[in-house]
Amino acid sequence: MTLYNLKVRIIAGELKGREVSPPRGSKSRPATGLVRETVMSIFTTARLQAGPFLDLCAGSGLVGLEALSRGAPHVVFVETDARTAGHLKKTIHDWDLLQRATILKLDARRCYKAVTRSLAGRPAACAFLDPPFIRGMAGDLLEHFGRNSEILSPDGRLLVRAVEPLSPHVMGLTQLSQRQLNRAWLAEYQCNPADQEANDADQ
Repeated sequence: MTLYNLKVRIIAGELKGREVSPPRGSKSRPATGLVRETVMSIFTTARLQAGPFLDLCAGSGLVGLEALSRGAPHVVFVETDARTAGHLKKTIHDWDLLQRATILKLDARRCYKAVTRSLAGRPAACAFLDPPFIRGMAGDLLEHFGRNSEILSPDGRLLVRAVEPLSPHVMGLTQLSQRQLNRAWLAEYQCNPADQEANDADQ
């Protein structure tokens, strides 16, 4: 597997120009400038600033840090790899962002109770899911998110970056768009309240 050690910079906002790098020998895949600009454009500045941002499979935390730079009030980072999560925590500390960030060293399939506690009753306005490019992984993680979609605000958006096109039919979510971006796909979802109500009724 490719190892990524390239330093990249925050593109815009209060942290513009600061360098972000994964720990040495990391297998995390930093989002390119094109990906970050596209993601931030879809989310819009107003939505980024409207509530917490959720960065799932965060890796180096580049997308969440970009969101913080552009005015997100708080970011919850979820990363399963201990060394990568520790490196991200150091970055957050060095940049004096501890009051605006929470780092959860958890698998993105089993993080939702901890995420709910971290959000403290305030649903996320934006969520970004960018798992490793392994076929089927993004779809599996998307289904887990759909079963917990109440963590996203009614007007919130979830963006998923995947190696393959994603299903428009996911319990708890409605797909709004899907496009190819470089060698990956980027799908946009919002909550589907009818699915949430049906799921609640079944429990």
